[in-house]
Amino acid sequence: MVESELPKLKVAGSSPVARSNPQMMGSDPKPCTDFACRYRDLMTPRILIVDDDSSIRTLLSVVASRSGVESEVASDGVEAMQKLEAAAYDVIVLDLSMPRMNGYDVIAQLRNRNPRPVVIVLTALPRTQFIGLDPEVVHCIIRKPFDLGTFMALFVATAADICAARRPANVVAFPQQTA
Repeated sequence: MVESELPKLKVAGSSPVARSNPQMMGSDPKPCTDFACRYRDLMTPRILIVDDDSSIRTLLSVVASRSGVESEVASDGVEAMQKLEAAAYDVIVLDLSMPRMNGYDVIAQLRNRNPRPVVIVLTALPRTQFIGLDPEVVHCIIRKPFDLGTFMALFVATAADICAARRPANVVAFPQQTA
């Protein structure tokens, strides 16, 4: 049966694994317990986007989704820390200037976290205000306004590195054939 002949179903995820797994279908998905789901979860990076600007949160969430990355958003550091306590994330895209808890305080709290997510800082602040950020925590800094293509390239490369690092040593990625 070719894909065009498959019935159109409401799917919780957009990956081929999600489409083929009945456990992920419908409005009340059951926990994924089979190998394919566990492998998908292992190989799909999770990102937390933390910014007080809702348009940036929405834009980056769409970019992440189109890149095949699962994303969640938080509007400030307090909400981000609550999400970090509830779930593990591979990458955090973090604004520095936010209400309630700023990005500097989030970085300070991440310093002793193990495992620690990769932190990509997005900021409009002048260089003098972010030059002292901990390089052990902060992977890179992107200045606002930013070029979406540059951000996507950096983000996709970082996500790919995370997945490659999680791949068992005896598993080799099969090269994709190009047309």
